[in-house]
Amino acid sequence: MIAVEPAAESFFRWVTAHPRKLLLICSLLVLAAASGLVDLYKDTRSDAFIPAGDPALEARERVREIFGLADPIVVAVVAAPGHEVFEPETLALVEWLNDRLEAMPGIDGANVTSLASRDGIAGTDESLEIEPFFEDAPTTAEGARAVRTAVEAMPLYVGSLVSEDASMTLLVAEVDDRFDEGETYRRVVALADEAPTRAGETLHVAGEGGVAGHLGDYIDADSRRMLPLALAAVAIMLHAAYRSPRGMLLPLGIVVGGVAAAVGGLAHSGSPYTLITPALPVILVAIGVADGIHILGQYYRELDRDPGASPRELVVRAMVEVVRPVAITSVTDVAGFLALAAATDMPPFQVFGLFAAAGVLAILGLSVVALPAALSLLAPRPSRAVSRAHGGRAPSHVERLLVRVGPRLVRAAPLVVAVAIVLGGVGLVLARDLHVDYERVRNFRSEEPIRRADRAINERMAGINQLDVLIEADAPGALLEPATLARIARFQREVETLPGVGKTTSVVDYLTTMNRALQAGGSSASELPATRSAAAQLALLYDLEGSDAAIREHLDPEDRRALVRISLPSGRYTDEARLVEAVEAAIARHLDDASLEVSLAGRVNVDVRWMRGLERTHFLSVGLALAAVFVVSVLAFGSVVAGLLTILPVVFAVLALYAVMAILDLWLGITTSMFAVLAIGLGVDFSVHALERIRRNTIEQGLSLEAAVLEGLPRVGRELVFNFACAGLGFGVLAFSRVPTLVEFGLLTLTAVSASFVGGLVLLPALCLVFRPRVLQGSAAPEPGPTARAQGSTPRMAKAPSTSIRTTDWPIGFSP
Repeated sequence: MIAVEPAAESFFRWVTAHPRKLLLICSLLVLAAASGLVDLYKDTRSDAFIPAGDPALEARERVREIFGLADPIVVAVVAAPGHEVFEPETLALVEWLNDRLEAMPGIDGANVTSLASRDGIAGTDESLEIEPFFEDAPTTAEGARAVRTAVEAMPLYVGSLVSEDASMTLLVAEVDDRFDEGETYRRVVALADEAPTRAGETLHVAGEGGVAGHLGDYIDADSRRMLPLALAAVAIMLHAAYRSPRGMLLPLGIVVGGVAAAVGGLAHSGSPYTLITPALPVILVAIGVADGIHILGQYYRELDRDPGASPRELVVRAMVEVVRPVAITSVTDVAGFLALAAATDMPPFQVFGLFAAAGVLAILGLSVVALPAALSLLAPRPSRAVSRAHGGRAPSHVERLLVRVGPRLVRAAPLVVAVAIVLGGVGLVLARDLHVDYERVRNFRSEEPIRRADRAINERMAGINQLDVLIEADAPGALLEPATLARIARFQREVETLPGVGKTTSVVDYLTTMNRALQAGGSSASELPATRSAAAQLALLYDLEGSDAAIREHLDPEDRRALVRISLPSGRYTDEARLVEAVEAAIARHLDDASLEVSLAGRVNVDVRWMRGLERTHFLSVGLALAAVFVVSVLAFGSVVAGLLTILPVVFAVLALYAVMAILDLWLGITTSMFAVLAIGLGVDFSVHALERIRRNTIEQGLSLEAAVLEGLPRVGRELVFNFACAGLGFGVLAFSRVPTLVEFGLLTLTAVSASFVGGLVLLPALCLVFRPRVLQGSAAPEPGPTARAQGSTPRMAKAPSTSIRTTDWPIGFSP
């Protein structure tokens, strides 16, 4: 067991001897770290969750380099009810949008796909014509019908460019990644707002480029609103706890300094602000305020006992009393967050774990240096709330409740443990039904325009979520061998039968369309060119005659690499993962050849790759966090049994959360996957403070275990109640977030904090009373356990041990 009191007293006498210098040093250190905030940049892409050099990212970059395809912003034009897009007014609108998108900063003007930029294919037995669907938007109904006929002759565009019922058409604009995606998205939305639509026509803006661009701004704006709300909620509870300006402002100043240092340090490291970064400040506020609550609670008790003591003496006494549990809880929190970082290869989680740990350490440092230094400079003023509880007047509501709970807990300890075992078993069984899932657009509320746009487009079109299959032959031109093209065609036909697939597109579709047109679509027209030479001539002809080079989005200039693009309307991970597995099986059946190298690419593949990492590491991170907290607890208390007592209530809380998630059918996603590690970090705080108070009562004061619990509940319980209230409200405000995944995270974490609080304040004392570990046996003679008393024996804990309890710690009218 680690003994700290002699060293602690010397340290805090040194701190209170140099308060101004230390406050200045702390302020400068916080400012130096916080200065990095000006360099903080956002990266809300899924790519951020995959380590650099991952095959999924490399394949995606190869597709971008070879075919010029990037994450697009998609503008959907929906015809007025009773009308279709093949009408002069709507085609004029498409042309208007196309021209402005091509000239817009942030958009690759050479890669805007629409009816106004794509070519149609028509031909006879002697010639083949490849020309735009229209040079200028037609002004007559006859001209619009001609455009429709040309589009219907190009099956590869039905479902991808125009819906089957002709009620919607898309403009797909590739994003130029040299520009800020958020700003580009805002420009496109502004363009859609000013577009000359006719009555009943609607425009939607979506696409992966749009989602990524808007999400950063969306979450950033939400964070700026949530953090002040969390701080306000914590401030209200601190005021309720101490009814003192310093009791509210000093702990708030400590956590704000710790948050600024942690997030500023993250920026200094060059790490980006990702989808999970907004949770970091709220978590640090909820965890860090506990240090100030316990320190100020003890400070005000010391002031009540000795009102004439000097400020310095009061601070030293208070800090010596609480520094050990405060340090233990902080170190266990750090261990839990480091375990989160160690269990994953996803950079955002690694960064989050490291800087959450750094933030906890920063708050601990400020709590044991800046807070006592500041208190030593202030004239002692009693807290009205604490004085009511400990100054001989009427007890507080919280304390009266804890006094009433104590004897009932002593009597019902076996029942409490039995109920916890049953509930834990239920949670363990239900946890097997948990599953990892994610859908990017669920980060937006259902009424947000971009989410409505995504839904509207995917309902009418083949889908804007893309899985790419990159096929590379061993020699230039080899990909146009008839046998190879036929295998690609068979592969596409099988994939199009898979559940959830909207459409596939490849060079085969272009060559088939051209070959049919060249043969005038007669009954003898073959699907594909009969020879490699014929296929090459068709590809060359498209290059020479076409204006859009669309075929080169699926076939490279050497005719050696081809892209099969698979469109699906669902962006949900479980749907994407099933598709990836089925596509991999189809590749093995149709494209397994020594002359071909086949790899998966595209946004869907990236999403599946990083979500599989999350699925693989969640329970590992929970196990490592529990193991780390257990080791720290064993070292701190010098006992394996004490370590078990510390983590068992936390395990109970985690299993309770798993049960709630399974019952409500909530996914383990990006943010919700962190709740278990967070529950461990928060939950162990309650357990450590409760166990440390019981240990001090039995070992140092010589109380029986029953008396130690009865004395300890009101003594440490008041601070734990307000600690719980601050943390609960801090996370509870996330219920007002505009980001649905953060709402889920906040509510789940609030449930975890509640379960951890009950575990630390109720289950842990019950475990101690039932199992009566030696590590908690003091000099007082052991008394019968709760089970024995239930059989008829009468406890007599108020006899000998009562002389060891300082009655000034108790509300009037109660003595254990």
